[in-house]
Amino acid sequence: MAGPGLAVLAGLRIGGVPEPAERDRKRRAYEAVRRREAVTMLRVAEAMCGYAASQLADGLSPEEARAAAIEAAGELAALAAGLRRLTRLRPADRRVLAAQLAALGLSRREVAGHLGVSDRAVRGYLARSNGHTSPKPRPPPGVTGASG
Repeated sequence: MAGPGLAVLAGLRIGGVPEPAERDRKRRAYEAVRRREAVTMLRVAEAMCGYAASQLADGLSPEEARAAAIEAAGELAALAAGLRRLTRLRPADRRVLAAQLAALGLSRREVAGHLGVSDRAVRGYLARSNGHTSPKPRPPPGVTGASG
């Protein structure tokens, strides 16, 4: 009788699909790398702000101070974009968070702002979440649903 196949030993099912435990391990490792990158980026931003502050306090002329501030702002904007990319939630997590924020009474536009996505994306998240869709509009008082 033959032993387990190579695919089983490698943590793969037939057809090359990873086992759920292997997939979970890889996802956690990937998330840990992203967290380390985010920490590094935040430390760079901290150092950059300190350097820019020391430059501005060093008695630069107004033009030089303005140029230093603009340069620092541009670098910080690039770091912020990188941080947003690194901390982006998975679609399932965004759906859950969108439903939670909507349940707290936030508008779709406010939820979109918190998640960094469009209003239309939030509408889709709420439509696909389990029972967390926006309530249907109610008819005005005195109007019944049945027609005459």
